[in-house]
Amino acid sequence: MRKPPSRENVVALRGSYRSEIVGQDALRKLEDAQRVVWVAEKRAALLSERVKAALERGATIEEGPLYFDRELEMVRSRKQAAGGEK
Repeated sequence: MRKPPSRENVVALRGSYRSEIVGQDALRKLEDAQRVVWVAEKRAALLSERVKAALERGATIEEGPLYFDRELEMVRSRKQAAGGEK
């Protein structure tokens, strides 16, 4: 798995007005949030590949409120599929 981008690649941007300055604190918070999203997306992709591979080998899905939608390649609840609550 690739590592998330380092802080060296972050560029501070200034707004159109002199008083608009993006502080380092704001950039660090944004970087942390982006890192969390990046890691979550990579983990979800890895787990999705594992589930797809198991299904291709003939595995069955346990009965329950969740199922794997092969067309969307994602887990869904049966209520969502039926047009019910999320």
